Amino acid sequence: MREVKIKSNNQKKNLLYIDVIKIISAIAIILFHFDVHSFYTNNQAPLLGKLSYFNVSLGDLAISMFIIMSGLTLSLPTKSDFSIIKFYKKRILAIMPSYWISYIFVAIIFIFLGKTIGDGKYWKLILTFLGLDGFFLYKMPSFYLVGEWYTGYMLITYIFFPIIYKRMKKTPVQIFIILFLFSVILHLRYQYLFKIPETCNPLMRLVDFSFGMLITMYIFKKQKRKNISLLLSILYMLFQKKMFTILPYHYHMVFVGFSLFLILEFVISFISNRFEN
Repeated sequence: MREVKIKSNNQKKNLLYIDVIKIISAIAIILFHFDVHSFYTNNQAPLLGKLSYFNVSLGDLAISMFIIMSGLTLSLPTKSDFSIIKFYKKRILAIMPSYWISYIFVAIIFIFLGKTIGDGKYWKLILTFLGLDGFFLYKMPSFYLVGEWYTGYMLITYIFFPIIYKRMKKTPVQIFIILFLFSVILHLRYQYLFKIPETCNPLMRLVDFSFGMLITMYIFKKQKRKNISLLLSILYMLFQKKMFTILPYHYHMVFVGFSLFLILEFVISFISNRFEN
């Protein structure tokens, strides 16, 4: 029992970086939305930080962190007895009740203030019930109040997870490369295929998502791989200005997200271990 407890405590300590990166990313998103609102209200207004770092929108950078963490954490607890039914049940219980409660709370405030909700086409309440109303705002107005596009994006991404997870357990690097090349093919024809921005498209963000899974299943399994990945991350960040001029924005954003995540993991884990010792 004591050995199991020690192992559990070490695992929690080793995963501390996930919680810290979540906090950093959440604060970054809040600041980004605050600054965007301030900037478009008055472009002379003082901002809390900048709207972009490393030639990437602060909002896009924070979302990239969250997507990577989603792939990483979802692939942590899954074992050989992975159950699709249990997975979807757990995801629904983790997201939907709090989403519905938040929506009802905000809707009551809107009604109390006499504000109009929706465009009168009540069939769109189906999108609201499913948490997809924010995701489809690019296409049409709805009864959207809370959740933004990211809620719908993650719900759609969860559809792909069992398939990707099953394949990546066997050949993680190969599947990651296939998904990356798939996104490149879509990118080359994107304007003819989609109207939704690339940064919000679940198919285009499978790269970030699968990278999080790759971290769990391949990169962090051996210290040598971890060290090489960290070195490549540092090199990319050192030359990010040049890479920004070479790569399309979407892929520069993706590589900055990868690099920053691995660098933050190293720094946070290093500091944590120093305090522990």
